Amino acid sequence: MNPAVLKRQYQSLQRELASGQIDAAAFTAALDRLGFYDSQGRYWQIGAQSGAWYFYDPQSANWIQADPSVAGPKRGGLSARSILITNLVAALLLVWLVWPVEGAPALYQLGDSPLPTPTLATLLDTTGASSNGTISGTLTDLSSGRPGAGIEVVVGEAVARTDENGNFALSGLEAGTYVVSPRLEDQGTPAQGPLFVNLDGQSQAIVNLAYYSQAQPLPTDTPQAVLNTVPTPLPTPLPAATPPALPNAGGPGIPQHQPLVFMGLGLVLMALGSILLKTPW
Repeated sequence: MNPAVLKRQYQSLQRELASGQIDAAAFTAALDRLGFYDSQGRYWQIGAQSGAWYFYDPQSANWIQADPSVAGPKRGGLSARSILITNLVAALLLVWLVWPVEGAPALYQLGDSPLPTPTLATLLDTTGASSNGTISGTLTDLSSGRPGAGIEVVVGEAVARTDENGNFALSGLEAGTYVVSPRLEDQGTPAQGPLFVNLDGQSQAIVNLAYYSQAQPLPTDTPQAVLNTVPTPLPTPLPAATPPALPNAGGPGIPQHQPLVFMGLGLVLMALGSILLKTPW
């Protein structure tokens, strides 16, 4: 879109509004149709009162006055075309490394041992973390089905006491791992072992605990009447099936894709991205 042509259309709409040919609602609706997106994806609009050009900045959520005819790309930024090409090259390189291609050094193939998954403790950075975490829950007596009231619950190095409904809560916790368990002493036996809770220092974790105030009843086996004293012969085991031969090296069941397939896929994605982003090549 040519900003100069759109500016002349705006001036024509102003004259029609002043002469009474159109009303304010029609003027606003026609003015909205004069907006356009530039090659950087920024949306431009003419101010209804000032007649100046503004573009919307998503980072600051403000309209910034500028001249679209002289406004160049943001300093230090990348165009949509550069970002698209970079993402496609990175995706193709990842596929080339993961899927075995003839002559390609596959870093990880199906059937190998899975890569270790980082735990929450390794992902959390407790340096300067906030202390707004909360651990709460309910303690239940499984022997009577009633809430465990007035019982201490150990949360890390702190202790909370349950209320008449068996509820407990401890707030102001920093990020980290906490061991939660009831301190029963002579009031019963826990129904489960200590629970480990990971906190990020901001969220709330709900932990429900249980215990037995009385000894658990032992199961009783009722003897069954013998209906047939003749031993039943065991079925003859079937011969074990011979497992199929493993596929050739390069990952089980993975076809050996050719590089031309990935090159063609990359070209198609680049063309499609150019059309969607309206990026000139």
